[in-house]
Amino acid sequence: MTCVCFVILHYHEKSLSETFACVDSIRKLKTDAGCQTRLIIVENGSADTSRQALTAKYSGDKDISLVFSDENLGFARGNNAGCAFAIEQFKPDFLVVINNDILFTQPDFIQILVDQYQRERFDILGPNILNAGRIPQNPFYGVDNLATVEKLIADFEKRAEQIENASAAGHFWLRCKTWARSMLYKSVAFRRFWRAYTDNTRFSAERQAQDNGHVGEIQRGVMLHGSALVFSAGYYRRYPQIFYPGTFLYFEEAILHQRVLRDGLSSIYYPLLTVIHNEGMATGAAFNLDRTRFIVKNYLASARVFRSILLHGEQ
Repeated sequence: MTCVCFVILHYHEKSLSETFACVDSIRKLKTDAGCQTRLIIVENGSADTSRQALTAKYSGDKDISLVFSDENLGFARGNNAGCAFAIEQFKPDFLVVINNDILFTQPDFIQILVDQYQRERFDILGPNILNAGRIPQNPFYGVDNLATVEKLIADFEKRAEQIENASAAGHFWLRCKTWARSMLYKSVAFRRFWRAYTDNTRFSAERQAQDNGHVGEIQRGVMLHGSALVFSAGYYRRYPQIFYPGTFLYFEEAILHQRVLRDGLSSIYYPLLTVIHNEGMATGAAFNLDRTRFIVKNYLASARVFRSILLHGEQ
C-alpha cells in the first residue's frame, strides 16, 4: 500500500478560501486500491477565526488531520510540525509539502509521481510550478553563493536602518504613498496592464533563459521552489526535520539546496508533474509599511542564517 501525505500550511482567515480550494483539488486526484492519501492541514498560529473555520469544515473527515499551533512558527517550523505528525501517524512513502495557494490540475498526479519514483529513487522532487500568469517557477533561481548573500545582507541592513530612522513625518508620507499604491494595484485597469507587462517584458528574458536551460526537460541537482515539494521516505528518515528550522521566512529553498549539494542527495525537477501556484492574490498588502518592516527584518535574519550555513554548515 502506497501512502501519500499532503501537508498544507495555512495562515490567516483571509486565505481560508485558498486552503479550501487546495483541499478540493487534492480530493479530485485519482487513486487506485493500492494507494492511500492523507491530508494534514497546519493552522500556523493565526490569531483569528481560522481554527474554528477549519475545525467546522474538516473535523469529521477521516482523511484530513488538523494540526494547530499556538504561535506562528514560520515556514520551516510550521511545515516541520505537519510533516512530523504525518510521519508519526502514517509513515508515508511520500510527503507532498505545499503552500495553501497550490492547486492540482492533473487527475493522475499521484500515479505519475509513483511511476517516476520507480524509475528514479529521488530524495526530493519539484514539479512544474506555474504561477497565476502561467510562468514557470521551477527551477528556482535563488541565492547560492557567499558573495551574493553578503551583498544582500548589506543592502537590507541599509533598508532596515532607513525604516527605523525615518521621522514621523517621513512615516506619514510613506503611509500615504503606500495607500495610494495599494489603491492603484487593486484597480482592474492596472491588473490588466501588469499582467500584459509581466508576460511580455519582465519575464521575457527569464523565460528565454529558462527555455534555453530546457525547462521542459528533467533536471537534476537544481534549486527547487518551496511552494510545492515532494520528499521521499528515504529523505525524511535521514532528515526528520524536513526543513532547517533556523529561519522564520525566506531562504528555505537555498538552505535545502545546500543539503542536496553537501550530502549528495538525489534532487529532481520533473516537468511532467504540474501544479498551479496562485500566489500574490492580495497585492495591495505588499506595500503596507508594517509589512515592509516585517519582510526586511525576516529576510535579513534568514540571510544571516544562510551565510552561516555556507561558512560553517548546519548547526
